[in-house]
Amino acid sequence: MYDIQSFSSLLQAPSVMFPASAPMPLLNGMKGRPNLKQGNLIQPEVAEQVDDTNAHASDLVHQLVVLAAPILATRQTVSPLVVTLGFPSNTYHTYKESASAQLMGKHVVELSNNDAEIDEVEIVEINIARVEVLPMIVSCMIALRKGPDQVSGSFAVLSLGFGTVETGLSTDNGVVTSATSSIPGLHRAVNLVRSQLEKDYDVRLDNLQQLDEAFQEGYIYINSKLIDLRAIRKQALETYYEEVVSPALQSVLNDKSLQIAKRLYLCGGGAYYADLIACFTAEFATKAAVHVVDKPELVASKGYLLNSLRFATDALEQAVGLDMGAIATRVATF
Repeated sequence: MYDIQSFSSLLQAPSVMFPASAPMPLLNGMKGRPNLKQGNLIQPEVAEQVDDTNAHASDLVHQLVVLAAPILATRQTVSPLVVTLGFPSNTYHTYKESASAQLMGKHVVELSNNDAEIDEVEIVEINIARVEVLPMIVSCMIALRKGPDQVSGSFAVLSLGFGTVETGLSTDNGVVTSATSSIPGLHRAVNLVRSQLEKDYDVRLDNLQQLDEAFQEGYIYINSKLIDLRAIRKQALETYYEEVVSPALQSVLNDKSLQIAKRLYLCGGGAYYADLIACFTAEFATKAAVHVVDKPELVASKGYLLNSLRFATDALEQAVGLDMGAIATRVATF
């Protein structure tokens, strides 16, 4: 039903490539302006550190990703496009209008399929008829209610991202705004591991992409030595939960909220960490049923896509969902 393509949200100068992971020629390298590289090729050597939090609409990283995503979508969609994207709750109102303005209308982009400077380019025209901008957590609610799970009634939902953790409470009558918030994301735990490794091995670890991958995989090579990160990661996740997540949840998932919602759904890439899920279970198991959503990292992009479908009056292939995270960006189509 869904087709979801992913590419890196990180940037590196001075190349002009937009490589990505999906198995199609376009995604092997998209060339654009200005001179910045984006996608899988940056992973071995990220030259410029980016913010740990999700990009803002005024940032160059956001502008480039917003440009790249509909280019990918044009290969399997019908013009004009209907695009939905989102922001964390704490920046949604600030950047909603500017993000919409960047995407709306017709765009002409020059593409090249390799890293060299060549004369031959492909001209791609993108026509975007409608742009919807949502709070990120609302997209997760849409996916849970309108997607295959067909969840009904009242429930709490957390999106565990690298940049932010988004919180929300959904009822059949709408979103409970008092339970909507943004909490610093898993970059806090990753940075704890980084600090420990730099201290123990007297190294400097600046490659954000590789650090995140090592954190996920549970090991890293330092000076040709394999380092098991699982124990350090467990401690970092528990510290992050106790010092950052749990205190912040006291005000949004309090007794009043849990009286309304007896279920807690966990989505986002952080939901893959069993040690982190154990923290949620220990705190909430006696208060609510804790559920980890299937393929949690894809939930937001599916919700954005389903929202676009509401306005795709001519064909469902007009709909595009854009989930731009701090580490990875996902483009969802039908």
